[in-house]
Amino acid sequence: MPWSCRPGKGGAVGPEALSHYVDVALGRRDPDLLVTNGQLVDVYTREIHEGASVAVAGCRIARVDLEGRPRAGSGTRVIDARGRAILPGFVDAHTHLFGWLYNVDEAVKYAIMHGVTTIVTETGDIFYQCGHGCFLPLLNSLLDQPIKIYATLPPIATYDEGSAEGLPEDLFDELLGRDYVLGLGETYWQFLLEDGGRFLGLYSKTLSAGKSVEGHSAGAKGAKLQAYAAAGVSSCHEPVTSEEVLERLRAGMHVMIRDGSVRRDLRNARAALLSGMGLENVSLVSDGMSPVDLLRRGYMDAIVQEAIDMGLDPVDAVRMVTINPARHFRLDGAVGGVAPGRCADLVLVPDPRKIVPEVVVSNGSVVFADGIRAEPRRPRLERCRGCLRLPRGLSPDDFMVAAEGPVTVRVIDYVTDLVTKEARADISPVGGYLEADPGRDLLKASVVAVGGGPTGVFTGFVRGFGIAEGALAITNQWDSSGMVVLGADESDMALAANRAAEMGGGIVFFRGGAARFELPLPIMGMIADLPVEDLSSRLSHLQSLLEDAGTRFRDALLSLETITSPAIPFIRISSRGLVDVKSGRLLELLVGPPGSELPTSSS
Repeated sequence: MPWSCRPGKGGAVGPEALSHYVDVALGRRDPDLLVTNGQLVDVYTREIHEGASVAVAGCRIARVDLEGRPRAGSGTRVIDARGRAILPGFVDAHTHLFGWLYNVDEAVKYAIMHGVTTIVTETGDIFYQCGHGCFLPLLNSLLDQPIKIYATLPPIATYDEGSAEGLPEDLFDELLGRDYVLGLGETYWQFLLEDGGRFLGLYSKTLSAGKSVEGHSAGAKGAKLQAYAAAGVSSCHEPVTSEEVLERLRAGMHVMIRDGSVRRDLRNARAALLSGMGLENVSLVSDGMSPVDLLRRGYMDAIVQEAIDMGLDPVDAVRMVTINPARHFRLDGAVGGVAPGRCADLVLVPDPRKIVPEVVVSNGSVVFADGIRAEPRRPRLERCRGCLRLPRGLSPDDFMVAAEGPVTVRVIDYVTDLVTKEARADISPVGGYLEADPGRDLLKASVVAVGGGPTGVFTGFVRGFGIAEGALAITNQWDSSGMVVLGADESDMALAANRAAEMGGGIVFFRGGAARFELPLPIMGMIADLPVEDLSSRLSHLQSLLEDAGTRFRDALLSLETITSPAIPFIRISSRGLVDVKSGRLLELLVGPPGSELPTSSS
């Protein structure tokens, strides 16, 4: 795997560079950077060394002194750690850089501030709206940044007919050979076991290239989990209990415990982490941080602090965001520890139990110290704009559901703010059509297909979202193309959908025929041209508006974004209709006359 400190620039290191590292280690030449007088957290031996120094030559560590101080010349930049802890740069081994509305340069800025010097991102998010035509520009936006960003390739798993089928075979093969591509991204286990032929070819190519197949095994257990692992899947970031953590570790998987904006599972896994078992195959990951959480909570530093505060040994907590994920992705020759030959990625914090980054070094350069010291590269993504459009305007009639008489309908019933179950409701039509009934907390949810062909709309019913009036249209939904519209009123639904399309993608809330909120997402209908600070402020305002309208969810936008995703049980909506995630089968919306028995396959 790559030894390069700059992914995308090739892994080879010339003899002159190696000679330089050797000379600095032997004291023949002065280091470029010298960090002295620190508490070195040694992730290899689990020791903490007092009074340690780290000498850097170019982008790499040349020498680590546990006693004394290496020579420094007139050209050496010296940082006196003053007893602070010296940690390896943090690794976020599973995130979605393209799934949280902000651009890559904004993500890099906040990574630097919070001690993250290596990121591994999924890329499936960027396929659903625009296909592979926009994939390469977005993939290239990860390169030439002040930190290292690696990617996994998308397997594409969706129930949406309008979404891309995946990378063309020749492009997949070519990208798999690049050093910054670490393998194949998460494949939902149901898709693999239902239709293995679609994915096993990708698995075989990935494993033959010596790279990893990442997993998503939410809900799998027993023989199904064993079959998933037998296919070559090497990790899972979905365990939500200690029992699930242990079952995956016993299956030889690398367990990634997420504690970000989608879910916070660290506390749920506490018993397993404090049981005394070996933690070498456990990492802490974010699975993505929203703009609001980046500002209010932080990033990987906050996750490590949470682990320490709940009783985990500080060195173990640090290992789970450094050497453990590095070894999983076979990057440990380059990142994950403070040792000779490794990339000079360092984080200085007050002490091993207080994870507040004060100085951050990436590839031998100080990138954070009393503010950002390295400017992230802002990508030009003109090819990724304007790909979301409606061939015609929508009217309230597009969101009508016809019925000849009173009927029982299937309903997407929110059990939590993310998890749903299959339920039923009896509805009597008005003028031959079924309407939303906010008095019973019964709203309409529609998937609108977009692109060059005829506009198709599938409309179902949702219970538990809670808004009493208005409509919310979004184009940044998970695992689906087009847009999703949720509302209590068909007129507001049409107005919101049309406005989101006019903006080239975005988030729009209409209430009483008037626009109450607009956030353009011009890049693929998923990414805004705004700083994280502005996004956080605007999303907080949207949440307040939706709470005023009646929602009970802590992040109502996320609750709607995920309604199309096969990743979360149990019943979802797609352009083809309602889908039972567990079985993968389509479900009829209309069940029969009122009081009809509803065979529920999920619970």
